Amino acid sequence: MGCRIDFPPETIHNLEYQYSCGKKKTGNRIKGHSMDRSEQLFLSVLDSVIHHKPLPEIREVSDWEGVFALARRHNLLALVFEAAAELPETAELPEYGICLQETMSTVASQAQRTAAFLELYRAFSEAGLAPLVMKGIVCRELYGEYRDHRPSGDEDLLVEKQDFERARAVLEEQRYVPEMESVTERQKEDLQEVGFYGPDAGLYIELHLNPIGHENEFRVQLEECFRDVFRNSRELTVDGLTMRTMGHDDHFLYLILHAFKHLAGEGFGIRQVLDVLLYYEKYGREIDGDRLDAMLARTEAKRFFADLVEIGNRCLGFDLGTRGRTKCPEELLEELMRNGIFGMDTQAQRTAGQMIGAAVAAGKRSGAGGTFLRTVFPSRRQLLNMHPELAERPWLLPVRWAQRWGRFMAHSRQNDGNLAKESMEIGKRRIRLLKKYGIL
Repeated sequence: MGCRIDFPPETIHNLEYQYSCGKKKTGNRIKGHSMDRSEQLFLSVLDSVIHHKPLPEIREVSDWEGVFALARRHNLLALVFEAAAELPETAELPEYGICLQETMSTVASQAQRTAAFLELYRAFSEAGLAPLVMKGIVCRELYGEYRDHRPSGDEDLLVEKQDFERARAVLEEQRYVPEMESVTERQKEDLQEVGFYGPDAGLYIELHLNPIGHENEFRVQLEECFRDVFRNSRELTVDGLTMRTMGHDDHFLYLILHAFKHLAGEGFGIRQVLDVLLYYEKYGREIDGDRLDAMLARTEAKRFFADLVEIGNRCLGFDLGTRGRTKCPEELLEELMRNGIFGMDTQAQRTAGQMIGAAVAAGKRSGAGGTFLRTVFPSRRQLLNMHPELAERPWLLPVRWAQRWGRFMAHSRQNDGNLAKESMEIGKRRIRLLKKYGIL
């Protein structure tokens, strides 16, 4: 099944790339929804870059403009442009200078943030601490020579609850400013992370107490998979500095479930797909496949992962075999292309994310009425990570509801009153997808 791009570059102008969930397949083509030309070319360029293949022949200015626009939305412009800049014809593009500046800025800024992070981790080590590095620098290393072309605005560190105050002290000694003045013992049990703003390089640290979080029962179920991450940790050396990170089984599972969590919220895009598949491509032989399958089946994510692999094999040039029966890779890919990097490009997407989160919090047995109530009156648990003060002062919940309603009305006026309609359309589409994966 799927949406295979297995054409030679010289035939790209004759490309017909069609797909649809559950439709009859004819050869390498699936009848149904057709991706537009820019999306086809964008995926083909990514395949070329990450697998060191010749770039497809793209001669039309409008085609490159479409590819660059999608690359920006998915925060992959530097990766795409670095390769595209090698073609003589791209130098004639009106956007060439702007893209060149953006790429240089992205790469230089990421190199600075990486250096700042390594300096910070060295300070942790000197203090006798070894927080687990998650995503971020681990994923960037998968891109090899292009590691700084895959930007990370933040770095995620996981600490055991008893080490939180010591880790906080190290961060503050290094002039990182916490978002929260203090964290109570009760808050430590429920908070997913506490943010710290860096002093110089624009680095933002998310100091995690829980890998996934406890905002709803779905996330609690995902969180249960990571009880032994500290015991199963491994070493990772970057630029001569040795750090601790999750073992391959846990880290790969975390990348999949982190994406699955985002699907049940605002959404995610192609970059996270690349992270998952590049990790699998590099470390797949070191991952316990039976344990992975068991964990994915337990969390309803088995078909989701199979679909990610299918997308990678068919559309991004990977050769990862199969991971069992797929569910709806074409529909998932369509959603990912619409989302952009985090599904938060527009206010309608952000509002839809709240509605989707409310539906997940309401659970499988709740109908439209339950989802509506959860959207309008989210529980204290749903708002806890955004408003940690609710752990100690639950009576503030109605105040936070009123603030949310006020923001919604203001945004709706800015969107000519169409915010609710646009958000509902996005939300309904995503909820249908979540139902197919068994989340709802």
